[in-house]
Amino acid sequence: MFVFWDTGCVVANSVQPSERFAGLKVVHDMLLQFIPPGLIVIYLLSIVLLMQGQKAIVMGNWFRHRNLMLPAIVLAAAGIFLTIVYFALTATPSFGGGGLAAGFGWTVLILHAAAMSGFIVLLPWTLYRIARHLVIPHKIMARWTIRIWLFMAVSGTLFNAFISYLTFAL
Repeated sequence: MFVFWDTGCVVANSVQPSERFAGLKVVHDMLLQFIPPGLIVIYLLSIVLLMQGQKAIVMGNWFRHRNLMLPAIVLAAAGIFLTIVYFALTATPSFGGGGLAAGFGWTVLILHAAAMSGFIVLLPWTLYRIARHLVIPHKIMARWTIRIWLFMAVSGTLFNAFISYLTFAL
């Protein structure tokens, strides 16, 4: 039975609001449980692809470099999307432990967010330069972009491992 507080009417056999959205709560909890491990996998794969792509371009193999960087770009887009979804679903990430552990977690999160915001600006700019066949400006931009990209991937891996698996108190 559900009571409409504004009118005082009682409606029999009505569904409680908490019962009405019970299925959405299950989906919400499942997403919060599976997004951080998925992000860990995405970031680790992108680290491998970035390192191999950098190795390929140093060796002079442009074709292999392109074939490695394109999936890395797709993984980066998926990682950014899932990060936005995660923070849209949760107000505040919960870190294991407290004290210094929480301080470390917040520091990694802030650095990861700063790297991600820089990466979101630099990647399209770098891709635009190579699409226009501006190889030298692309190389200059790519030197900075790949460093920020690697830092974003490493800090994202640390952050998601920290909120998923590492629970300790310092």
